[in-house]
Amino acid sequence: MRPEQTPEEAALPGNKTRRAWLETPENPEAGWRVVEVVREDALRPTVDDGAGPVEVDASRLSDYDATFEDEALCADLSNLASLDAAPLVLGLGRRFRRGLIYTRVGPVLMAVNPNTPLPAAAGPHVTDVALVARRGAVEANASQAVVISGESGAGKTVSATKIIEFLIGRSSRETSRKSFERRELAKEELLSRLKASIPALEALGNAATALNENSSRFGKLVKLTYDGPGGARDVVAAHVEEFLLEKARVSRRARGAGERNYHFLCQVAAKHGVGATYAPASTLRAADAPALAATDQSFRDLGVPWDDLKLLSTVGEAVLRL
Repeated sequence: MRPEQTPEEAALPGNKTRRAWLETPENPEAGWRVVEVVREDALRPTVDDGAGPVEVDASRLSDYDATFEDEALCADLSNLASLDAAPLVLGLGRRFRRGLIYTRVGPVLMAVNPNTPLPAAAGPHVTDVALVARRGAVEANASQAVVISGESGAGKTVSATKIIEFLIGRSSRETSRKSFERRELAKEELLSRLKASIPALEALGNAATALNENSSRFGKLVKLTYDGPGGARDVVAAHVEEFLLEKARVSRRARGAGERNYHFLCQVAAKHGVGATYAPASTLRAADAPALAATDQSFRDLGVPWDDLKLLSTVGEAVLRL
């Protein structure tokens, strides 16, 4: 191909072309579109998307992956020949539009939050991850770790809850009737206490942000302990540790549209009418004051003494007066 060729000449029939993904920053919802590269250049190649040839920045191009066209294959995106951003993001979007919020990428399970109740377990599902972890703990007698990460509003809390419920509710088969009933009662009590802890944890560690009405502003490490002989090994204890609390949200008022301080502080402000500077009335909601009762009940269900609850409320009011 002659260097002096114009884009129009390069696009003439007979010239060798290749397909590529073209990033479209001017249309972030689309992300990428498929184009024909009609003239190669290290800095400014010429592409044609059907509307005519045009020069683009080479950094906006990535090789097109024909395996992307096989939707069944894309249930696990590690099957793709290329793991560039374009096929990954577009593959997730295509499955999401079909109601498939879970997609595998090898051993990793990716989820796109539908902001609706979770669908039935069709295809890859978060419980598949839990099942693999349980097999490792019960059959291999080895410690397991499930890492759940994502941006605010991605659905981390829901995914963690589903995994915990699955692991605790999964019954062992190699056990007697009497032992089975005893274990079931113990597991129901454990699951009940874990559920009871959610309002308390969310009140003290969650806040509204511009992206998420109930955003966790801290990290959680949930430890489940298995015990028992062989295949009869079951969850017998659970422990929650918190870390990386966003302390700045305690020491000063959250600013910006949609931003609020921790739920508990807003609940105390609404109930007792304090902290007008720290938690302005414009940021409070009708449900804040009633929610404080649910928070208190959560602490009582966990066995927190009344004196400690009173101290917590006093500290909350003190923070609101900063």
